[in-house]
Amino acid sequence: MFRSMTMAKKLILGFSAVLILLIVVSTLSYFTIETASTGFSEYRRMAIRANRMGEMQAAMLMGRMEVKDYIQTHGDEDARQFEEHLEATNAILNEMLGIVRDPERKAKLDAAAANIKTYATTFEQVVAKTRESDKLDAEVLATTGREIEQRLTRLLEGANQAGDTDL
Repeated sequence: MFRSMTMAKKLILGFSAVLILLIVVSTLSYFTIETASTGFSEYRRMAIRANRMGEMQAAMLMGRMEVKDYIQTHGDEDARQFEEHLEATNAILNEMLGIVRDPERKAKLDAAAANIKTYATTFEQVVAKTRESDKLDAEVLATTGREIEQRLTRLLEGANQAGDTDL
């Protein structure tokens, strides 16, 4: 059959075959590149979310370090820095809540938000109790404590002079 064709028909058939193969290869290439592009976009989106979650965890960790420092020093600077880290954590968390669509992940983020809110509220209570304790220490114990010590010392000295102690 191929021998009975004229040269023009053979050339047309050859160019048609090459053209069809070119179209098939082009189509396959297009879909392969499109799939890879979609995969890279998905990867980039996931990487951005993972990075933001890491930033949120870092901010919360720094906040926890400030809480530890506050408990040791009772410094107002540590409490202020905790508030800054808490604001950064909440900003990232709110951003993530707006982005995430998966109900399971959204529930985890909601639980994290509730836990962070509880942590912040509890820290506020710690700050209030610490300030109250520091105030009592500075105002009451500093003056009354000396008076009590002096009275106890006089009682002990009086008891020692009278011989009433059994040591």
